[in-house]
Amino acid sequence: MERCPSGAKSLALIMHDPDAPRAGGFTHWVIFNIPPTAKGLTEAMPKQAQLTDGTVQGNNGRGEPGYTGPCPPPDPPTTTSSSSMPWTVCSSLE
Repeated sequence: MERCPSGAKSLALIMHDPDAPRAGGFTHWVIFNIPPTAKGLTEAMPKQAQLTDGTVQGNNGRGEPGYTGPCPPPDPPTTTSSSSMPWTVCSSLE
């Protein structure tokens, strides 16, 4: 990953849309224990909780492991894309 903190042991990412039309918003992806040497993430990653490199995917807003894309209402007030949603990235230095 580009600009990964020096000394990072693993990375985590939460992709949550607080503006989704449901109480509390919608979580599109929870993924953690990502090796800092990972070259990237893709929405086509296997939809399973444990990946072969040790990465773990939590359940999304549909109650399933892995990524689920945006599904805006028919007449959304704004355009929704993964690039406009908040991403929270964390690293573990321990």
